Amino acid sequence: MFVSKLGTFVALGVRGSRMIDNCSFNLGEFYVKMGKTNRNFWRYMEMNKEQLYAAQTAMIEWLSDPHELGKKPFKIECAGEFDFNEMHYYIFKFKASLLGKWLVGVCGGFEDDDLEPCGHIFSNMQEYNETTAKNECITMVENIMAYWKEQAAKYNNQ
Repeated sequence: MFVSKLGTFVALGVRGSRMIDNCSFNLGEFYVKMGKTNRNFWRYMEMNKEQLYAAQTAMIEWLSDPHELGKKPFKIECAGEFDFNEMHYYIFKFKASLLGKWLVGVCGGFEDDDLEPCGHIFSNMQEYNETTAKNECITMVENIMAYWKEQAAKYNNQ
């Protein structure tokens, strides 16, 4: 029964509604065809991993600065991602020490396939809360943007 359902599934995915005799061969054919149609999806997923790695590396570097955490975080994890103002951002939760609380940070400003954030990397060292993390990160990004707009206005008025 499982084979017949699987055979029907493969038949619908590969050759329309006709039944296929050799299920194992056609299952392989199904995966090949799916691989061809989803190549862009898998390329995106691979790029996304590279971008995530770049974001995490930038976040660790930023946290290591003496004016911030002053060292690499004991533990860091990606807690989510979001798009804001046509740029992509990653939410990180991190611990300063083994017994420390999870804190929230944001890294991003990635455009399309870029592997270099535009500089929107920040943490106000607030405790991580899953339900509010995205809004807190958006607020941090808005504050960064406002700060640099203010700096640009001061520069232009000189």
